Amino acid sequence: KQAGVKVMMDLASWEVVRNHHAELLELLQMRLVDCCVCNEDEARELLSALSSGPRGPEAAARLLLLHCETAVVTCGPKGCVAGTTTCDGAVELHMEPAVRVQVVDSTGAGDTLSSGFLYG
Repeated sequence: KQAGVKVMMDLASWEVVRNHHAELLELLQMRLVDCCVCNEDEARELLSALSSGPRGPEAAARLLLLHCETAVVTCGPKGCVAGTTTCDGAVELHMEPAVRVQVVDSTGAGDTLSSGFLYG
């Protein structure tokens, strides 16, 4: 951040989110992350510590957007929810359906989406 580069964080796994929920939220609240990516399981864990409120990928994206300018929640074969916070503070969410392909091996699928998202 100090060098003027964008910082992207992937929540890594639902176990990481469950075991380090407070630390992850603290890191996000420091506003050091520009873009945060997670999958549905990680989003569910992130929201589980909240006592009430909406659940699901859109709710997780909105929570992340309280702390960073861009958020992506991947939803497997359903696609993903991507959102951004505009200059005036408005939240814009977009559900992008997945492209149907014959899956041979899903290893690295999230990493591939993240790299493509970063590239543009």
